[in-house]
Amino acid sequence: MIAQRSSAERVIPHHGYQRALDRQLRAAKIRGYQRLSFGNLVYVAFRLIGWFATTLLIAAGLFVVLFFMVANGSLFGFFEQLNLLGGHYVVAPPEARAAFDSKLYFIAGFVFLLTGAFRMSGLLSIFESGDSDDQ
Repeated sequence: MIAQRSSAERVIPHHGYQRALDRQLRAAKIRGYQRLSFGNLVYVAFRLIGWFATTLLIAAGLFVVLFFMVANGSLFGFFEQLNLLGGHYVVAPPEARAAFDSKLYFIAGFVFLLTGAFRMSGLLSIFESGDSDDQ
């Protein structure tokens, strides 16, 4: 029969072993970054451009959905709301236009950042190393 060790007799690995493994992992990641080439940089640049373009289109689409909701889902009402907004913008004094523009930029930026936050995993997957192209 095999004797069981008590918990006091178990060998507990030293913390230095874990630190050595961590150092090896960091060194492997650094070696992976040292293999940067022009092709890899272009690939990452195109992926970033695609991520930003998609996020921007989603954020712009949210404004279109907002106008459709205001128009009760009718195409005629949608364009009527746009015409009404455009008519008020054209006849507004420059100070009111500037105030509207600053509010619109702030809201659009917030919507873009919120959309980007929901798509953060897609952004982080661009920078993961690996040879899988099915991301």
